[in-house]
Amino acid sequence: MIELQSLLRPPPPPTQNPSLYFAPVGPKASKQVLVMGTELGVKEFTPILTDFTDGKNTKLFEEDLKSKSKLEKLLVGATGQSERFAVPQLRPLTSLTSFLGEFRTNQQQQQHQQQHQQYLFICRERSNDHTNIVNILDAYRTAKDACGGLNSPSISLVVGSEGGWSEKEMALFDSLSGNSEKVVNVCLGSGSVLRAETAAVMAVGCLNIISSSSSSSSSS
Repeated sequence: MIELQSLLRPPPPPTQNPSLYFAPVGPKASKQVLVMGTELGVKEFTPILTDFTDGKNTKLFEEDLKSKSKLEKLLVGATGQSERFAVPQLRPLTSLTSFLGEFRTNQQQQQHQQQHQQYLFICRERSNDHTNIVNILDAYRTAKDACGGLNSPSISLVVGSEGGWSEKEMALFDSLSGNSEKVVNVCLGSGSVLRAETAAVMAVGCLNIISSSSSSSSSS
C-alpha cells in the first residue's frame, strides 16, 4: 500500500471543477477535449449521444472504455502537466436523454437539500435569447449563494456535436430551463459558430476563470 508522507508543495486553492458532457467528434479532436479539459480543471468527462452525433466518432470511447488504458494515459499525462492532485474520471458513453433523465431525478431528490445543489449549463449556438458566456458569472454566483456558502454547487457543462442541437433537443432544453432555475442555456458568443471541441474548451475555460475569480473574491 502506498501512503502519502508529505507534500512537496501546498495544494492549489479550491476552484469549481465542473463535469463535462460532450458529444464525441473525431478521435483527435475528442482527445484534445480530454487533455485540455483536464488541464482546465474538469473533474469528470462523459461522452454523450445526441441526435447529430456521428456513430463513427463514438468508437473511440466504446472500445477504449473497456480497458481505459489509452485514454487514461492521456488523462494522467494532462493531470501531471497541470499539476493537479486528482485524475478526472471518464464515464461510459450515454445518451443525452438518459443523462437529462438522471439530472431530473437528482433535482427532485435535492429539492429540500440546500447543502448540495446541481446546476446544468447547456451550451447553445449564438442567440440573443440565452445568457452570454461572459455573463455566466451571475448564474454561477446565484448557484453558489444558493448553497449558503457551505458548499460549492455541482456544475455540469453540456456541449453538442458537429451540427449543433436538433429541434427536438432544443425544445427539451427550453422546457427544462423554463421549469428550473438550475438549468441555464448559455450562448458562447454571437460572432461565430464554434467547432464542437472549441466550444467545449471555451466553456470550461470561462468557468475556470469565473470560479477562480469568485473564490479569490470570497477569500479576500
